This record gives sequence, C-alpha cells and structure tokens, in this order.
Amino acid sequence: MPTTLEKAVTEARIFAFDYSNFIEIVGGDTVASAIVDDDPIGLTIGAPIILADRVQVLISGGVFLDTYTLTCTATTAGGSDLVVCGLLTISQCGT
Repeated sequence: MPTTLEKAVTEARIFAFDYSNFIEIVGGDTVASAIVDDDPIGLTIGAPIILADRVQVLISGGVFLDTYTLTCTATTAGGSDLVVCGLLTISQCGT
C-alpha cells in the first residue's frame, strides 16, 4: 500500500518513503543512494535525504485537487534497486 500525504498548495511538507520491510534492508543492507521522480508537473521536489531505512524529500507546490504518484528508487550498498511509491493529494487547507 502506498504512503499517502495531503498538503495545501501553499505548504512545503516532508514526504517519507519507507524501505524498512524490504528483505534486503531487514537482512542488514543499507540505502546508499536514492532518486525521486521529478516528473509531476507543478511540484517542486527537494534533494533526497537518506535516514537509515527511510528516504525523505521536501515537497512544495502542486495543483489544487490533483493527486500525484511519486516514485522513489533507492539503491542499496549491496546493489539492489528498491522502489517505493506514494500518493500526494493537494488540498486547499492541508491536514
């Protein structure tokens, strides 16, 4: 199930992608690098920050009432590529 976040058009929010349940991470591998898609029109996505088994990005902008699918691909130190998707909905007032 994808992670979901709701934010207002005017907010800048942190979005976290969780890799803790991947067998590679459970087995002791670590996230070495990450890329978050930057295709969603109207969003500004900051540089990924790796925090152990999570990857965080700061997101701002967006189009009111749009829902965006965000994809984060993490490469582990052992060479695995792991993909986590999330949904971001843009509201008038946030949550």
